[in-house]
Amino acid sequence: GTLEEENTKMKKFYKSSYFKNILPIDGSTHGVTKLSENNELVVVTSRHSEGHPEGVEDTRQWVEKYFPKKFKEIYFSNSKRKKSEICSNLGIRILIEDSPTFARYCASSQTKIILLSQPWNINSKLPKEVNRVGSWYELMEFVDYLIRS
Repeated sequence: GTLEEENTKMKKFYKSSYFKNILPIDGSTHGVTKLSENNELVVVTSRHSEGHPEGVEDTRQWVEKYFPKKFKEIYFSNSKRKKSEICSNLGIRILIEDSPTFARYCASSQTKIILLSQPWNINSKLPKEVNRVGSWYELMEFVDYLIRS
C-alpha cells in the first residue's frame, strides 16, 4: 500500500491494547544484546508523535522494558523529519526494518537495509539494495557479514 495507508493502519494499531502488550520478535532480545556489545545502536522509528503523542512515551517504555540500556537514543520520524533523513544525518550504516515502504525510502549507498520478513511485508517487491531475512538468526549472520566486509 501507500505510505498514507500504512500510516493510517499504524495509527489504529498504536491506539489498540495490543500495541502496549506486544512482545519482541523471537530472537530479537538476544540479537540486540549481541549487537550492542560492539556497536552503538539507536532506534529510528516511524512511531511518530503527530496525532498520537502518548505513542512516544509508550515506545520509550517498551524499548527500555525489553532492551534495557541497549540503545543510545530513540529517534521518532514525522512529516517534517523523515526516517530516511534521520538515518542519513546520523550516518546509519545498517538499518533493520520491517516496513517495505521505509526500507525503499531509506536504501542508499551508505545505509544497508535488512528487511525482516513479517506477514505484512512478505509479498512486497523490493529493490536490490534491500536484503530480506527470515529470522533474527539470519539477520545476525547477515549483519556479521556486513560488518566484516
